Amino acid sequence: MKKFPIYVLLIALIVLFAFIATVGFPPDASTIQSEGVLFHSESSSPIEHLSELANEEEFIVSVEVHDPVEATDSLMFNGFALFLVVLNGNNKSTIQLLRVVEGENLSYCLTNYGDLKTEERITVEECLATLNDEEKVVVLIDFPNPSLSKPIVTLSGKKIAVESNSIDTINNASFTVLKAMFNNAEEVLAKSNRLTALLG
Repeated sequence: MKKFPIYVLLIALIVLFAFIATVGFPPDASTIQSEGVLFHSESSSPIEHLSELANEEEFIVSVEVHDPVEATDSLMFNGFALFLVVLNGNNKSTIQLLRVVEGENLSYCLTNYGDLKTEERITVEECLATLNDEEKVVVLIDFPNPSLSKPIVTLSGKKIAVESNSIDTINNASFTVLKAMFNNAEEVLAKSNRLTALLG
């Protein structure tokens, strides 16, 4: 009879391990995966976080590019352009900010201050100050990180950091974020593509 509790404990442990193996651990509400992209929010559900950010009116969209220009920069610009098209299609105010990297270091930035007719070179200090603007949503499109198994989108306050795992996944990662934010993202992009084809 003294050994009975030990048997009960062993049976309970076996049942627990079988449950974990079958069902898995409870999902982490702050991390989800969609279309091959991992979303992580530091404060809430990524879906709720993105919905809140979509309601904001002012955005800074920033992309990393090389100086001198490299062949992969065109794909970086594609992800950048997706954000600009969908944000503008939803009547959001957008400031473009190019982070120009020489070697491994940020050298300077180019910005339009939200005016399509303007382009101004600013210092690294001015650039970082702009990116730390807490009044606007800041979207960071960073160079791919080959050490990642899949693209990762990190949400922190009003910052959205998009980091792909290869140059080929930049567009998918960017557009997956936009579809999570705006129900009309595909429609806006389709209209833009049609207009571009007509003008071309």
